Amino acid sequence: RQEVLVKKGWDRHLALFARIKAEHLSGDETDRDEHGKKLHPPSFTVVESAWQSKKYKSLMRKLVAWYNEDWKNPTVDGDYKGGNGPRQRNYTGKVANVAAPKGLWRNCYSKRWKAKLKPHQLQALEMIDEDYDFTL
Repeated sequence: RQEVLVKKGWDRHLALFARIKAEHLSGDETDRDEHGKKLHPPSFTVVESAWQSKKYKSLMRKLVAWYNEDWKNPTVDGDYKGGNGPRQRNYTGKVANVAAPKGLWRNCYSKRWKAKLKPHQLQALEMIDEDYDFTL
């Protein structure tokens, strides 16, 4: 996703990515057939993180779509990656509680998730009391 930001000149979003680690992101589960075997070509069900707001998830999905499009249609010699293509991701609404990153803008966090937190947990987030501009 960061590669897309740099390539498209959307550098202002790099500050958001600098605050997020791999353990904060959504996960992928390998999809399997009725016999438990991996599907071919492989596909994955996305397990979204409960802390992520709809606007945050929307930005991430847009970046994945841009990456997939660039991979399928390389315009410059260096764009061609070869090998296996991007993961086929299925969004089913499956959600997991994972650690949330500290220090994000308030609209990066799900309102429903924040409402379940205790006051000391909200304070520990060190949330920026402004809305993030998710536009590309």
